[in-house]
Amino acid sequence: MSRSAFVLGFGSAGLLAAGLFLGSALTPRPADAGPKAEAKPLRAGHVCLSELMREYTKWQERTKELNGKRTEAAKKLTAMQEVIAAGGRQADAATGDEKTKLTNALFEARRKFEDAERGYRAEFDKDAADHVKELYADIAGVIRKLADEYGLDVVYGYPGHPERVMAQHRGSEHVAIEMLLRPPAMLPLYLRDSADLTEEAVGRLNAKHDREK
Repeated sequence: MSRSAFVLGFGSAGLLAAGLFLGSALTPRPADAGPKAEAKPLRAGHVCLSELMREYTKWQERTKELNGKRTEAAKKLTAMQEVIAAGGRQADAATGDEKTKLTNALFEARRKFEDAERGYRAEFDKDAADHVKELYADIAGVIRKLADEYGLDVVYGYPGHPERVMAQHRGSEHVAIEMLLRPPAMLPLYLRDSADLTEEAVGRLNAKHDREK
């Protein structure tokens, strides 16, 4: 029975470290097979996740949309904080009944700020979760089709092409090595170009997104 698993992470203000694994469909060795039974060769493909996320237009559009909502919320919260600060100064300078009135208004303003902050956080958490689910469905669907078409048993996702990552960190190769080997990175120590499905996956995802617009 085939098994598939997909793990996709994304960090604050953008997408952060990501990992993908579409699992194997390996033929088990018969229980009564003799010692001369030959194992079926494992056919594998690879997808560069950093390139996929960078080139997939729908991913970039959703990220821009989420960041825009966060920016607008930050502006609103900052304006509320400025009102609270001004109210605090007024309450400090006031006396008697006026001070009590301003203090009560200040308490209410702070409560509204806290409620708004919690509300935005819950909204953004839901948006981020929906974002990941939607993109997971798109990416996993395309990768499964590619795997079927190429007769692959497994498709590995890796953080960056080793040669290109090393080239981007000339003079600080140790940084690149630490990034490539950091779990849960699945680093292909050798990568045949013909087994890399990144470009075709991106092309299909973008074509699908264009059709759905």
